[in-house]
Amino acid sequence: MNYECEHYIFIRKDEIEEDYSIVCPECEFKIEFGGETTFFDYDMKVGDEVVDSGQFTIFHDIYISEAIEYKYCLLCNTLKPVTEFSTHSNVEKFKSGHQGECKSCKNKYNNIKNGTRLPDQHT
Repeated sequence: MNYECEHYIFIRKDEIEEDYSIVCPECEFKIEFGGETTFFDYDMKVGDEVVDSGQFTIFHDIYISEAIEYKYCLLCNTLKPVTEFSTHSNVEKFKSGHQGECKSCKNKYNNIKNGTRLPDQHT
């Protein structure tokens, strides 16, 4: 949220505690539970009349809740958005709730593996 910093912060979702405080190691900007960042003051005008004024503020809790989740593919070892992985029913095995392989790798793997599966394994 520091527009002057180009550093990305990666943190595991399960490591974000209820009263979190995340500090950028590059610029030391802090995102914290209940915090907010004001970017600028504004005046909204209609013609010459100011109809609204205030501060453009982003709440840290909303920022964190909207952050994109990423995951590494077990096959191609690429860091991708979690949306590139199909969901998995065995949550105990996959904490993210998603397959270990990205959709591209999973499709390729299944195309190879399907030739060795028995007919009842396709249902």
